[in-house]
Amino acid sequence: MNERSKEDCAALHCALKKMEVENCFECQRVTYCEKRQRSIDECLVFRPKREFEQSKTYALSDQWKKVMITFAKHVFNGKNGLAFTHRDPLVLGREFVLEDVEFYWFVPENFDDLEGIREVFTNKIKEKDIVLFDGVDVLIRENNLKKILSLIGWMSKKALSHQAALLILTEDLEQRQKEVVNEVIADSRVKEVLKSVSNPKRIEILAYLMRRGKSVFTEIYKELGYSVPPKLSFHLKILKGSGIIEQDDKGVYYISDLGRAVGDSIDKIEEVIMGEKIPEEKKVRIAHSEEWDRKYTWYIRRMRRIDPTIADILSDIENSSQLIFGKRKTQEIFQTVLTDYVETEKRMSLGEVRRIISEIAFVFLVDSIPLVEAIEWADELFKRHDLRRKR
Repeated sequence: MNERSKEDCAALHCALKKMEVENCFECQRVTYCEKRQRSIDECLVFRPKREFEQSKTYALSDQWKKVMITFAKHVFNGKNGLAFTHRDPLVLGREFVLEDVEFYWFVPENFDDLEGIREVFTNKIKEKDIVLFDGVDVLIRENNLKKILSLIGWMSKKALSHQAALLILTEDLEQRQKEVVNEVIADSRVKEVLKSVSNPKRIEILAYLMRRGKSVFTEIYKELGYSVPPKLSFHLKILKGSGIIEQDDKGVYYISDLGRAVGDSIDKIEEVIMGEKIPEEKKVRIAHSEEWDRKYTWYIRRMRRIDPTIADILSDIENSSQLIFGKRKTQEIFQTVLTDYVETEKRMSLGEVRRIISEIAFVFLVDSIPLVEAIEWADELFKRHDLRRKR
């Protein structure tokens, strides 16, 4: 906590004045303290520089203490945590408020008990959201690099399949050791991605979601002709576990950036094998349709009646995008980012327009032009239509 935060933090004043404790986390009322809730973003130390996503493994060379603070923030905000460490769990628990974290403490007499680590990991990973693996350098010294790399690859695969975030601390490793740890993590992820799209049914789901943009379970079930729900659930779980698709809080499935790249790669591989270009309508990536054109034209007409400003901005976005992508690709992009609005004929707000411009710039434009130019493209649209002003 910085000095200014100490002066402004109502929660800290409460802890010092009324409870006579050094910080909020020594107070028994911390879990339901309204002052703490109002102050957390301003004065508590649990503001992460990095948010760890599920189904991903991170090799972190940051300072050990920074990683611990970020890990603690995730746990404090409701994530179920597990930590493997060579440090005293009681000390860590007090310093970083990790009383709710399960620890596996490997002390000198069990530095070589890698099977014990595997057993604990296997038994606990099903119920954990985030796992910290500290002490890789110690284990390498007591065993050998090859064994530890095998363990890391195995843990990464397990964490991915159970949709947990895995944090590997590499701060104390030699540079070459850090590089090979990164390579093992990347290799493990690539293998899982390839495995997830090795089934024709899952490629079919990938193709459908890239055409549709977003879809709920019942729509996918109906459109792809499934007769037994568990089969579709199984394939969706594998695609989601590998990061090919994602799901929002409302249960809607959609393609991730990784999934879009995988879909394009599948098309390119098929073109090489077949020795000819794949027809647009048969590609895994978005298949544009006349039906979409009809719906979008109707949507623009409707928006011109109820909110001409929005319709003008959308037309400007479309025209400026066509200068970079061409008409066909622009239509595909619009089909992806506007499906929810067009299908439901939902009136779009200026805030949603700003988000769409940003999404096009940072998801699609950066694949075709330098990031600086993508930012300038978005900024020009913001200025031209006065979208920076809050309304």
